[in-house]
Amino acid sequence: MNYVPLWIKTDYSILSSLVKIDDLINKLKELSITSCAIVDDNLYGVMEFYTKCINNDIKPIIGLEIDVGYKVLLYAKNYSGYQNLCNIDTIKSKGLLNIETLSKYLNDVLIVSLDATVANEIESVPIVETDDEYVDTTNNEEYKSEAILKISSLGLEYPVLSQTSEELLKISLNKYWGPGPNEIGNYCIVGHNYKNGKMFGNLSKMEIGD
Repeated sequence: MNYVPLWIKTDYSILSSLVKIDDLINKLKELSITSCAIVDDNLYGVMEFYTKCINNDIKPIIGLEIDVGYKVLLYAKNYSGYQNLCNIDTIKSKGLLNIETLSKYLNDVLIVSLDATVANEIESVPIVETDDEYVDTTNNEEYKSEAILKISSLGLEYPVLSQTSEELLKISLNKYWGPGPNEIGNYCIVGHNYKNGKMFGNLSKMEIGD
């Protein structure tokens, strides 16, 4: 079985990694690795990672690292599991995540822990040893996008997701209102303005003609 990296952090994990997704994709191609997981402490990089993996024939595995007194890695088994990761990440961002809350959102989520005590605290959840070679990934066929916004001068290229929600805004640009694909009319796109330059963070640098 081919080697599958399961614990890679990107520069979306602030102060934890300098790995850029473009560099990661290039290294995976160089090493002929066909599947890879990112496990940041947020989900901001998911859409960029997913899109660039698919464009390069690499199977993306979506994970999330959390801290409930010890490090726990969560992997989405399918789209339902990915939705649960979004819920967990939202709760975590509000400082409300604990074992009891976490246990409500573990359907279709695979847990990898470095601490065996997790088994005693999360009832009926199997523990997966960290030397397992492969974890199935999100089936993103239900993950709808209807356009790609690209501004080359800013290095900006993101899918525009067809719906808008707090969870979806964390990972890519969203359609707020407007006509469907290939229809004529005004079209409104919303996205975060991150200080680190992600998404619309560099719009102030645009010039006429960009």
